[in-house]
Amino acid sequence: MAGDRDVVVITGRGSDTFRRYGTETSFFDNHTELRRAVLDTSN
Repeated sequence: MAGDRDVVVITGRGSDTFRRYGTETSFFDNHTELRRAVLDTSN
């Protein structure tokens, strides 16, 4: 878990808001997932 003085670098899919696994496509957005992770850890 990152501390108060730590730097977190998010490397990801850029502007893509989906990911593909074989023939399946699902929604995935770095901003949405990061926000969810931050909110989950602050509660």
